[in-house]
Amino acid sequence: MKQILNSIVVILVIFQILNSSPSKLFYYSEVQNIEISQRMAAYPPSLYRLANILEHRSESLLLYRLKSNFFSILNLNSLPFYLIPFLVIGIFHQFSKFKFSYFIIPLLLPLVVLTILGPSQPHANLSLYPFLTISCIYGIIAMVKK
Repeated sequence: MKQILNSIVVILVIFQILNSSPSKLFYYSEVQNIEISQRMAAYPPSLYRLANILEHRSESLLLYRLKSNFFSILNLNSLPFYLIPFLVIGIFHQFSKFKFSYFIIPLLLPLVVLTILGPSQPHANLSLYPFLTISCIYGIIAMVKK
């Protein structure tokens, strides 16, 4: 079962990589340049060097973009509201039973790939659906057993 799930997730991740256009992680738009210059003007002169590190370095832009991509991927608004309790219970059930093998490839691989690719993909979070489905099934089973 684990091998089938892992192979499905890998196929979906490859499909998503091939059918997507990655977001530009190091690109400043004109609006962002204006916002940066406004924030730079707000810093006191003694902290200008720190402001330059925080605002103009490509590493800080990369971390900001990856953070925003990550949290836009984990948006639970794509799920029906009645499945969210089952999802949460299923995730806690998997953690309590130490079934980490279901987390390694089905959760981490799509999260890393989708974080790098960005949230505006033609197939949205398709590669995360197997993990969400398994977690909801575990949540339903845990609720039925109790």
